[in-house]
Amino acid sequence: MCGATFEQMKILVDAGFIEAMIALLETIRIEKILLMTMESLEGCLVAFNTHFGKPQYAQNPWVAKMEELGGLNCLESIQALPSISDTCHTMAADFVIHFWGDEDSVGNESETNNDNGNDNNSLYFDSNTQLSNEHQSAPYLF
Repeated sequence: MCGATFEQMKILVDAGFIEAMIALLETIRIEKILLMTMESLEGCLVAFNTHFGKPQYAQNPWVAKMEELGGLNCLESIQALPSISDTCHTMAADFVIHFWGDEDSVGNESETNNDNGNDNNSLYFDSNTQLSNEHQSAPYLF
């Protein structure tokens, strides 16, 4: 992707570039390939934002596509691999933080309580696994 114009990258993305890179992240455990794959994907996503004048790590349709295809899960799985270096772990973690934020910042933008003291941003599962806004005595609180 290095040196490619946006139009060239778009052709590659339309031809399955993101899908191919995610397939590599899912199946390959050779560190050099993982590093090159993550670098290529990040370069592609950043190039989209640069082309459209957005902040470097802003959300865009290619980031959404990567997530829909399981790319975020792949990056999180790479972080859990004991057989790779700190460099590779760090690159995967930074990729996730750059495009999806860290776990502590998700959902904390506008937490307000409703009249019964429950957080409006929380979801509860009742015994029938149906979503409700009211706290049920189920073990799952998000």
